[in-house]
Amino acid sequence: MRLTMIIFAVSLVAPGCAKKETTTKPAIAKTKKGPSQAPMRKAVVKTSTGVPTSRPTSRPTSRPMGKLPPGHPPTSAAASQAAPAGPSGSLAGKISLAKPMAAKVKAGSTLFIIVRRDAGEGKKGMMLAAKKVPVTGAAMFPLDYTVTPKDVMMAGTVLNGPVRVSARIDQDGDAISKQPGDVTGQAKAVIKVGDKAANFTLDSAL
Repeated sequence: MRLTMIIFAVSLVAPGCAKKETTTKPAIAKTKKGPSQAPMRKAVVKTSTGVPTSRPTSRPTSRPMGKLPPGHPPTSAAASQAAPAGPSGSLAGKISLAKPMAAKVKAGSTLFIIVRRDAGEGKKGMMLAAKKVPVTGAAMFPLDYTVTPKDVMMAGTVLNGPVRVSARIDQDGDAISKQPGDVTGQAKAVIKVGDKAANFTLDSAL
């Protein structure tokens, strides 16, 4: 009798345990896809009148950079730098030394003779040629000089037309650097290459 009750009790508990073990896990809910994004549109710039317009990304190809339209007169700067037609020539003259400057001229310094394209009074035109002469002292002046096409600064440069001539006695021999005490001078008038002698005097100091 007692054994029968135990078996009956076990039969009642067993089904409940089996039920718990066979319980399935809930399915994972799938995420919903959001609405597809619309493609990006290019921004359109509108003028004050509301009419769409676009911004230029480059210069117009109808007019090359640096060139003037047909019929437009050249600027004074461009005209002054243009090389006159004709062959290259030579420039000659005599450089004198003012007496007050004689004490400033030392042996071992360098005389630079510079020829520039005439760009107008008080303006520096394009440098055409330069000549380097060793200085032995004040006694070497007056000095006869000649500037030829061999002295031009750049290949293809034409030494002709109206020019301005100047010179400087440089103490350290460097054409770029300038020091107090360097003796300078220049021709007062415009000189035409090959036309007449370009004579002038070194009469001032930096």
